[in-house]
Parts: sequence; structure tokens; C-alpha cells
Amino acid sequence: MGDISKNFNRSEFECKCEDCGLDTVDAELLVALQDIRDKFGPLEIKSGHRCEDHNKAIGGKPSSYHLHGRAADFQPLKADIIEVANYIESLDWQHGLGVYDSFIHLDTRSYKARWRG
Repeated sequence: MGDISKNFNRSEFECKCEDCGLDTVDAELLVALQDIRDKFGPLEIKSGHRCEDHNKAIGGKPSSYHLHGRAADFQPLKADIIEVANYIESLDWQHGLGVYDSFIHLDTRSYKARWRG
């Protein structure tokens, strides 16, 4: 049982610096992640909200949507990344979707963007 959705806890989205306490997650992003979780099973949130210092330390872009709690990098634990990415596309996701070898980046930017990492 999650504390912010059926399966997600706020702590999963907390900045990994373990110092700042930032843990915001955009509501639309959370709804999409829960939908993906319902269809494919558990997801591991690799990166959620980031403070500026942590974002800089890991080489994140200065304009990263992670800085505002509007992005999440996640790994499906029981499904293929490409299968999950194709499902997101089938939902007509009008925001950011990046597909990497070991995770998917999803964000709620105001325009459609796609990339492979």
C-alpha cells in the first residue's frame, strides 16, 4: 500500500542526496506511473525529485524536470523496457519519454519529446 497512490510512497521520489528532503512528484506523472504499475507490475524509481546540488553532482541538465518533481526515472522489474515504452506511446503521452538500456525517463514537460539514451 502506498501513501500517495495505490502502490507508491512519497519516499520513493525523494532526492537521493539524503540531505535536502525534496520529495515532490507531479500529480499527472504519478497517475501515469500508477497506470504503468497496474499493467506491468512493480517499478523501481531510480530518480525522482532532485535538488540542484544532487542534480549537478550526477551530471543532470540545469533545466532538468527532476528539479521540480516533474520527472521520474524508473525500471520495470517484471517487464521489458521496450514493451513498457510502447505502452506509454499507446497512451498518447504528450510529454517527455526517454528510453535507456536499463530505465525509462518520464516527465510532464509542456510538449512532446522522445529520445533514446
